[in-house]
Amino acid sequence: MEHIEICHRCEFAFKPIQESGVAMLREFEGYTVDLRLQQFRRAVPGEWLTFIDFDEPKGQELLKKMHAYVTGADTDNATTAGPN
Repeated sequence: MEHIEICHRCEFAFKPIQESGVAMLREFEGYTVDLRLQQFRRAVPGEWLTFIDFDEPKGQELLKKMHAYVTGADTDNATTAGPN
């Protein structure tokens, strides 16, 4: 699998929302997206916290899907997340 970097369009789409002075992180496919730490996170009551770095295989898969979601590209053909 080709290494995928997050593009500017995805950074803009998933940047935290400022609400009453608090940064609210966005979600994608049930994961909280932390652009600063470059992680996807999931917290399910009664289960261990899940942390997936963008560089891990699962993180790369999620970045690919996230890019396709933001750009409207087909996930099967979205091999890079560079600026379009």
